Amino acid sequence: MVDTINIVDRLEIYRIYANGAIEKDYDEVAVESIVNIVIDGYESVTLETSPILLEELALGYAISHQYDVSKATLMFYGFDTIRIRGCVKRESIKKERRKISIDIPLIFKVFRDALDRAILFRKTGCFHFAYASDLFGLPIDFVEDISRHCALYKLIGKLYKAKIDFGKIIIAMSSRAAATLIETMINVGIPIAIFRGAPTSLAVNKAREGGLILIAFGRTDKMNIYTQIE
Repeated sequence: MVDTINIVDRLEIYRIYANGAIEKDYDEVAVESIVNIVIDGYESVTLETSPILLEELALGYAISHQYDVSKATLMFYGFDTIRIRGCVKRESIKKERRKISIDIPLIFKVFRDALDRAILFRKTGCFHFAYASDLFGLPIDFVEDISRHCALYKLIGKLYKAKIDFGKIIIAMSSRAAATLIETMINVGIPIAIFRGAPTSLAVNKAREGGLILIAFGRTDKMNIYTQIE
C-alpha cells in the first residue's frame, strides 16, 4: 500500500496576545485518522493515528500482541479498516535475554540522534517519535506519529519487514514510559528503552520483571535508569 496522504495540514488561524492584539496567521496541524484493525478470529481494535505506514501499523500491533504473522494476509478497506487473516495467537513465552552492559556515552548519542530526526515533533508539538538504533548506536529506523503507541507499532512493523533482530536494538521515544509501551517492547524482546518523559511505577515494575533496561527523563545531559544494570 502506497502512502500518499499528507500527515500535516497548514491551516489559517487567529493568534491572540495578552495585550489584546489579534492577528491572522497559519499553523501546521497534524492530520488524525481513525483506523480499525481486525484480526480474524481474535479481536478488533480502533486506533487514532497518522494516516501513513498503515501496513506497518497493523503488523506491529499484531506482533507486539503475540500474534504469529508469518503466514498472515493483510486486506485494506479504504484508509480506515485493515483486516488481518491467517494470524495465530502465540502463548506468552518469557524470552531469554542476554546480559547487555550499558555504555553511557552511547545511550546519550542514541537519544541525541533521535531528537535530531524529530522534525514533526518540534514543528507541530503534536507528534511522538519512536527511534531504533543497533547496540553500537548506528541508526536503523525512525517513525513519527500523533500516537505514541502507534509510533511504536509502526516502528516494530518496519523492523519486522526489514528482518531486524529485536533483541539487538535500542529504542528511544518522546513520550512518558507507560506500562503498555513497556509490555509491547518486552513482548518482542527489545532489551533497552529510552524515554523522554517520566515512567509510571507499573512501567518500572514490568520492566524489572521482563528484563528490559528502562531509562527515562531522557535529556542531552542527564537521565535516570530505573532497572538493574551490571
